[in-house]
Amino acid sequence: MNCAEISDRFDKRLDVEDYADIDASANGLQVGPTDHQVEHVAVAVDAAVETIDRARDVGADLLVEAFEATA
Repeated sequence: MNCAEISDRFDKRLDVEDYADIDASANGLQVGPTDHQVEHVAVAVDAAVETIDRARDVGADLLVEAFEATA
């Protein structure tokens, strides 16, 4: 699947636009080209350098950082 398509699906599913006025976080695709094909995805709760290195080492084409916001 194309990276842009995955990013668009996440944005729609997570209602990113609905939170733009109340959340100053840079939600959505952060780094990288949108036109590459994605076959392997890594998911993490922390986008630290080690996490990124490990995703690369296992052959991930895309790293998704997911976290639960708390009030």
